[in-house]
Amino acid sequence: MSENKSDSNKRYHTKGEESVINPLELRSYPKMIFGSNTTILNIEERIFNAALVVLDMAGTTIADEGAVLTAFHNTAIAMGVNASTPGFDQMMQYVKETMGQSKIEVFEKIFASKGKASKANELFEAFYQEQVTKYGISEIEGTTQLLTTLRSRGVMVALTTGFSYETMSLLLEKTSLTLKIDAAICPSNLIKGRPEPDMILQAMKVLNINDPSKVVVLGDTPSDIKSAKAAEATLVAGVLSGSGEADQLLNAGADVVLNSIADLATLFYAFGKNVL
Repeated sequence: MSENKSDSNKRYHTKGEESVINPLELRSYPKMIFGSNTTILNIEERIFNAALVVLDMAGTTIADEGAVLTAFHNTAIAMGVNASTPGFDQMMQYVKETMGQSKIEVFEKIFASKGKASKANELFEAFYQEQVTKYGISEIEGTTQLLTTLRSRGVMVALTTGFSYETMSLLLEKTSLTLKIDAAICPSNLIKGRPEPDMILQAMKVLNINDPSKVVVLGDTPSDIKSAKAAEATLVAGVLSGSGEADQLLNAGADVVLNSIADLATLFYAFGKNVL
């Protein structure tokens, strides 16, 4: 990494402050929106020290063409919610606001009954799996690039999701991600879903990472960001490939917002340790 970035008067603007960047280096940086107290310099440092990257699945590494909202829509109707009523619209708005969270916990809030929530979750998982099986899914462009870059630098990768184990397994089966990652974590009786930090902490435990200053997290929802901040990850990045907007991600505490997962690959390519 370059030690001197103060020889130029060209400035890369951050939120509330500025960090001097050499114009020749600027070409290697992707477009970024900085959160509070974040500069390109401390992003470089945190990436260089990273040993684990935790990635969300749907919306961050996997494109499911809106299957989540379709499954929620079909579940609400199957549960007897009239699609032409304000209550239906309010429910779908809440679903959008809680994207990334454990689905069973979302249903518990909606129906205020564990029994109804369990039934709704079963229906949702079935509808979602039906959508995935019928229409397929794909890796978001740049995912393989990032995973290849991380592997070449000895950085481990964990995927996290709010889906059940069965649905997570289906998503992994329908992509080639299983062979490119070190762990995949979903909520369980012992592991709370987002915005709690449990899934990230479990990934750290499984992969023997004891220091959160060596963990980078990327996700597309405010819940992803809140979970990562609660886990005290060294770098918490939002990505605009899913449901979250830049302001939402920054307000949730993101250190930086990227356009796509490929941008994180660029940063690791530029600043990550090369062990080969």
